[in-house]
Amino acid sequence: MKEFLDYDIKHPDLIISILEYFWFDAKFNEKTVIDFCTNNKYCTSSYALQPQVIIKICDLLVQNNIMSVNRRGGALEGNTCYSFVWRNDQKIWEDNKMNYNHYYCSLVYGFEYIYKYYRDKVIPIIACKDGEKSMGTTFKFSNGLVTARHCITDHDSYAIQGYDAGLLNSSKIYVSKNPNIDVAYIDLGEPAHLFSDEAHVLDEVLVMGYPKIPTFLDFLTAEKATISTMATLRMAPTRGDVAAIAENMYTHEQTRLMLITAKIKGGNSGGPIINKKGCVVGVAFGQPISEGHGYDDLGYGMGLPIQILDPILEENEIIHANFINWSELEN
Repeated sequence: MKEFLDYDIKHPDLIISILEYFWFDAKFNEKTVIDFCTNNKYCTSSYALQPQVIIKICDLLVQNNIMSVNRRGGALEGNTCYSFVWRNDQKIWEDNKMNYNHYYCSLVYGFEYIYKYYRDKVIPIIACKDGEKSMGTTFKFSNGLVTARHCITDHDSYAIQGYDAGLLNSSKIYVSKNPNIDVAYIDLGEPAHLFSDEAHVLDEVLVMGYPKIPTFLDFLTAEKATISTMATLRMAPTRGDVAAIAENMYTHEQTRLMLITAKIKGGNSGGPIINKKGCVVGVAFGQPISEGHGYDDLGYGMGLPIQILDPILEENEIIHANFINWSELEN
């Protein structure tokens, strides 16, 4: 990330160090950017942090209400003084540094950082039937993998890149009792350090996935988008139809679907929808359908909020799928 001199790569915990340096205490008004740049663990005889980059980072934290500016001054504003006020217990800070670091880095470095963070956590899945292969996406979350339900149903066998078939076949796959909820969770018992958040209309988001492209089996795409609307859908129990905008989508109680300004094509299904905080807010699953024409003309795609996983797990509906090793796809 050139505007930050690749500090996000060279110094992954830099923002945490900045916040701890400018921690509000009795000497908060004496702490300056130039002092931080010349007195820190990153500083060596041949290398020092650039004050203008640190100021840019601090100002972005100020814009996001993380820090405050106490004063500005000095050559190139090197004597600028900031403060960071932590209103919770010190132990909470120490126990959750990794979470806070990801959150702050996402806000400062933007979607380029978020993409780099997620790219090895968003994984292709292939479904095979009668010699034909269908592409899909899964991503690490909680203690396993999340994908679209249709990516692991109605085919003869499935493969997930980097995962042993034996492990996958011995794992529980949770889905909703309502077959129209297009989300599945594979519990692997392997913690994933990803974070979740609620989606809001006009949130900027990143959608990542593996659309099917001829001759490519692992072509990861990322597209920035905006959440256009959140539609609340209800099922009328006596009629079994939908009292909302999305045909053939309903739940037993209530689900808030998100319409996003990014196309969800085939293999993108099951991929994460990620906000500017670096948190997963939804699972992409396809394009909305309207009478006569698809919303594809407008470039819209659909997703389900990540919070839907909790009621899915509570239902305890388990399905089975026949997994094979990724290497078998090459035979």
